[in-house]
Amino acid sequence: MPLAWTALVGCGALAGVGLVLSLAVPHRTRIPVVTLGAASMTLSGWGLALIVTSAPRASIALATGALGLASIAAGYGLGASVVSSLRPRRAAVALEPRAAEDPRIGVVVYADVEPRTYSLSETAEVMALVGEADPPPVPVLVAPFLFAAQRSRYQGADGRSPSRDGLRATAVRLAAELDADRFAEPAYAACEGDASLAEAVADLAARGHRTVVAAPLAVAAGHADHTALRAVDALKPRDAGVRVVHADVLWHADEIADLVARRVLLACDGAEDSTGVVLVAHGQPPGWREAAPEFDAREVAFLSRVQSLLTEGGMRAGHVRTAWTAWQEPDVPEAVRHLAAVGCARVLACPACDPVESLDTLLDLPAAVRMARVPVPTRVLSAWGDAPEVARALARRIEKALAESE
Repeated sequence: MPLAWTALVGCGALAGVGLVLSLAVPHRTRIPVVTLGAASMTLSGWGLALIVTSAPRASIALATGALGLASIAAGYGLGASVVSSLRPRRAAVALEPRAAEDPRIGVVVYADVEPRTYSLSETAEVMALVGEADPPPVPVLVAPFLFAAQRSRYQGADGRSPSRDGLRATAVRLAAELDADRFAEPAYAACEGDASLAEAVADLAARGHRTVVAAPLAVAAGHADHTALRAVDALKPRDAGVRVVHADVLWHADEIADLVARRVLLACDGAEDSTGVVLVAHGQPPGWREAAPEFDAREVAFLSRVQSLLTEGGMRAGHVRTAWTAWQEPDVPEAVRHLAAVGCARVLACPACDPVESLDTLLDLPAAVRMARVPVPTRVLSAWGDAPEVARALARRIEKALAESE
């Protein structure tokens, strides 16, 4: 009988933990986790059956069943708490310049991009950061389902986000815009996580570069960008004899505004007068908005420039709307419905502030457009990508930052 009670309670708790892990772990490890959870549930059920059989009274059956459910719930709560508290392990970054100097200027293009593949710890970290910026945080018992949703997003893109590949392609394109005798081949980095900006700066210094230009691939600097810059400052590059020059963001880059507007007008296919477009901005949670109010202002200023170009190109001013992916209104479905309601024959959704394709542009934005359920045709346009205009805008800001730093 003690074995039966142990199976009921212990394996019930393991089954609860297994349920959490089956929702949260990457797909490659899901099968053994599900197998463990199913085995634990089976053993817990065996313990319950043995106890009830040995004492066939309704009160004992009810009490034993309640204890089994409580064990599963306790295991679920414990597992949810543990996975929500996980954080990525990152090696400490140190700036150790090489003795032999490389006279060329190092360049690193960085952006707020997603991890290449689903990561439980990275997801937990982002959820915690957003919870701090937009309280209350996600309830612990709900968190496993958010992990499952994030994992499903990656599965919807064949298990891999294209954002870092897009960033790399832009860095390659930038190399053609820079003087190869003066500049080293541009590196690329994420704001946070693996291959971060701080790691890229340290790597360029280790290769012998004494001047490094950090060029943000973004309309405006948000929370992730500021975190990346603080990580670079923590390296104390000046003490190591390395000069880090920061290029400006791209909110006033006419080349990119023209690029976005041209793509929208091309998608109108000659029907500018009857086509509507939603220009999509990112938005940010309240805590980040208070710390970086210029982020929203610069995105809006950039979109205003695009809107002006679109009206000059033949679109009606009332057919160009701005929407936000989150935290601000109107959201994308509302903006799409509005354009359909005012008589647009079709509606375009343009991720105007997105420099590279990501899960947001490939999955979330199309889903938001479908959610509008309008009776007119809709289409989602692409992000900037590695267009020559983007590389030229970056090159101009790199040159300007160097000139102003001398």
